[in-house]
Amino acid sequence: MALNNPMMQFCVYAGMAFVLSFGSYAVITSQGTEIAVGQMSAILTYSFQILISLMMLSMVFVMIAMSMESVERIVEVLKERSTLTSPDNALIEVKDGSIDFDNVSFKYSKKAERMALSDVDLHIKSGELIGILCGTGSSKSTLVQLIPRLYDVTEGCVKVGGEDVRRYDLDSLRNNVAVVLQKNVLFSGTIKDNLRWGNPDATDEEMLEACKLAQNPIFAEAWVLYCRTPIFLPEQ
Repeated sequence: MALNNPMMQFCVYAGMAFVLSFGSYAVITSQGTEIAVGQMSAILTYSFQILISLMMLSMVFVMIAMSMESVERIVEVLKERSTLTSPDNALIEVKDGSIDFDNVSFKYSKKAERMALSDVDLHIKSGELIGILCGTGSSKSTLVQLIPRLYDVTEGCVKVGGEDVRRYDLDSLRNNVAVVLQKNVLFSGTIKDNLRWGNPDATDEEMLEACKLAQNPIFAEAWVLYCRTPIFLPEQ
């Protein structure tokens, strides 16, 4: 791919040089009887157009090579299997909402030199509201992602409801742990459609309760008025 462009440029200019040299020689030696200057110009133009077309064709092969590499990477991602699996005889019920970090240390790669979290000892009772304040990049999100077992701890253990998260069925655990990210996206459609993203069969009462649980009283009171209104209106 790196050599394609310079090679094609070389072919174009070499072809032009050959046509100019041969055409000039033919015009001079024949004194314009066999090949006139206008004919030589036409030959030069046609040869240049042909070579440019060949250059464009070569770029098609470059694009195919690039797309094949991208396809291989996409297929590799699609075929990747998670190393996090549910254990045999997994727990399917979460006793309560208590969370315990017992001497937890975590790093994203086995080859990483530093731990993202080191010796974290944190105990949160069910129903408590805890605030964790620290600077950007200090692994606050990493701490939260260990609770629904999006990652496994490197050292120590994380417990939810008094049980190690590695003992739970993944679907059951993640259905009991809600995470609201900093940057949220609304899907095209109505507000009701967005509320029903997690449960397509949710009733109006359940959606209203979800709004209240999300600590959004304004939205909870107003959602009924706008539940049938598209979020993205062409005229606004």
